[in-house]
Amino acid sequence: MKMMMKAPILTVLILFGFSSVFAQLKAPPLSQPKPVPGKETLPDPSKTKPKKDKKGQTVTQRDANELSQVVALNDQDIRLLFESYKQRDPNLSGKVEFLVTINPDGKVTNVKTIQSKLKNPAFVKSLSTRIKLWKFSKIAPKSANQTIKVPYVFSR
Repeated sequence: MKMMMKAPILTVLILFGFSSVFAQLKAPPLSQPKPVPGKETLPDPSKTKPKKDKKGQTVTQRDANELSQVVALNDQDIRLLFESYKQRDPNLSGKVEFLVTINPDGKVTNVKTIQSKLKNPAFVKSLSTRIKLWKFSKIAPKSANQTIKVPYVFSR
């Protein structure tokens, strides 16, 4: 009788263990992107004051160089996400373009897909979710939100 009670519990534990592995395969865990070794990193936006220009005036827009730098620093994270989806869908390829809105605090407030040739909506959604984690430098608090286009081309 005791042996019969242990068998279902063991089965449940085994299924639970495997289900967590499958859950990770279905949707890769979201994590804060790590800096790429050897690449310059930006200061933590939460610990910085709004940027000032050479004349001491508060900056109301981020420059293209900084925006490109943040995108480049997160490139490895996007590539890893693509590789994980490509393992399940070897034919995954195409172009996707996002419209990314950044508030004055440096946080991404909105990511909108404006064009997608990818035939994997789950991958596009995961990309969008990852982009929402990006951090930019702070600018003047009363500045308008800044919107940029971020295109990606994925090939086999």
